[in-house]
Amino acid sequence: MNDVIFLVEGSDDERFVRDVLEPRMDERSEVIKYSQKPNSAVDDILAAVHEVYRGHYFVTDLDRGQQGCHDCDDREEYERDRYDIKSAFDILVAVDAVEGWYLAGVSDEIAEEKLVRVPPTTTHVDKSEFDDVFRDSEYISKERLKIDITEEFDYDLACDRSDSFQYVCDLIGV
Repeated sequence: MNDVIFLVEGSDDERFVRDVLEPRMDERSEVIKYSQKPNSAVDDILAAVHEVYRGHYFVTDLDRGQQGCHDCDDREEYERDRYDIKSAFDILVAVDAVEGWYLAGVSDEIAEEKLVRVPPTTTHVDKSEFDDVFRDSEYISKERLKIDITEEFDYDLACDRSDSFQYVCDLIGV
């Protein structure tokens, strides 16, 4: 039996949880992608896991401005209403997107290798800003780039660069 469950939007979130967060956790975890499932299926998953896991995490991007969400509280309220999320779930909001968390942990070695300058704070980095940072660097694919980042992820730098990532680490105990 796993100790915690993460419901994540997509593949980038799943990779981040599995390759960055899980290795530092004391608990075993299960990761389920919810974005391609109908709301009723997500509701069923949410209802079924309460007694199976000790920790419950629902990961979502802030996606500022979408669905009327302008801050983390708006996004949390939106997701709790959109799905039948009970209070046992902690909603982890990547501000502005999980790409900000990836960028936060870019080690000096990766930055030098890719010839990029990582901003001193990545808390409000969205997908397009992530792309802009790496626009002129050479990489095979965005997926490969994110894999490279997770393999050399610098937790201390990430916590310094992203309040959002620091909050998540504190909440889940990594």
